[in-house]
Amino acid sequence: MPPVCPTPAYAGRHLLLAGLLLTVTGYSQADGMLTPDARWADNLRLALDLSSRVSHFDHANETGYTHTAGLDLHKVFSRPDGDIGTLVVQLYWTHIDNLIMRPGFFDGPDDSELVYRIVNFNWTALGPQAPHFRLGHFEIPYGLEHVIDTNGTLRNYSHGRNLGVKADWGTSINGELPALEYEVSYSLGGGQEAERKQGSFVWAGRLGTPRDDNQVYGIAFYHAELNRTERNRLGLDAQWYHNLWGLYAQLDIGDDAGNDVLNGIVELNWRNPRETWLLFWQNLYFSTDRQDGNQQALRHNTGLRYAPDSHWSFALQYQHDSRVFEGASKARIINLQARYRF
Repeated sequence: MPPVCPTPAYAGRHLLLAGLLLTVTGYSQADGMLTPDARWADNLRLALDLSSRVSHFDHANETGYTHTAGLDLHKVFSRPDGDIGTLVVQLYWTHIDNLIMRPGFFDGPDDSELVYRIVNFNWTALGPQAPHFRLGHFEIPYGLEHVIDTNGTLRNYSHGRNLGVKADWGTSINGELPALEYEVSYSLGGGQEAERKQGSFVWAGRLGTPRDDNQVYGIAFYHAELNRTERNRLGLDAQWYHNLWGLYAQLDIGDDAGNDVLNGIVELNWRNPRETWLLFWQNLYFSTDRQDGNQQALRHNTGLRYAPDSHWSFALQYQHDSRVFEGASKARIINLQARYRF
């Protein structure tokens, strides 16, 4: 299947957006090189991120491909008496080919889209322990996915299946205290699109202990209207570390349109001392009550990542279902990914 090419007008809008980002962050074209303006170079990280992924759906005897090329920018704006705020921009041109299991914002198994992973500004001018205010596209502050950065990797904690949306356009109040961190958000429920659909909205929040401790605990809530379906969740998450080992857990209780829901995640992971290798094993449990009785599903993920330096990473994951909801098929998926950042 040949690549799906954007129309000139569509591509032009995104080229203009990329040019605007480079202008805002002080980058210029000089002598054929992309160089930062000295006024903007402080506290600035900019990376170009390329990746290719092969997904073999053994249960369907199909193979799909995902190719991404993106900009990953992190800029802290400061003044002599402290920081003003942090800008994060992660824009990825993403092309999929024969991807039979895919996010809902793609129009079909063969499509190309500009994907907004994280695009927001977090205003921190009131001080390090005062409330901060975020505006833009951000991950829903809920559970392990809020604490563990899995963007662009094979690893995830099932935000989409559990909550119906992983990241959304909106605003939040957030902050860090000596013993606690918190974030409470309101967003539009459109996911990739900055608009409300059919009255959609998302309220969410998480309160937790500092994420760099050896033991991390969090409690979260979620209340949303998506596709005219009300979703409610109360979540507990935890991380425990011992030497090179980590144990993660998350429990969710709530309802979808009044039907009781119980979900759980357990992960065991191991890193080598240089953290070039990562192994993880996940078990994900889903349970919901329906008119015809309780339905349960159980999924298992085994993953391996090798990152020999700060540029390259290679990953492998095997996913399979040992139990599925009535009417669904058991999936067996092998994912391979190569990623390069510079």
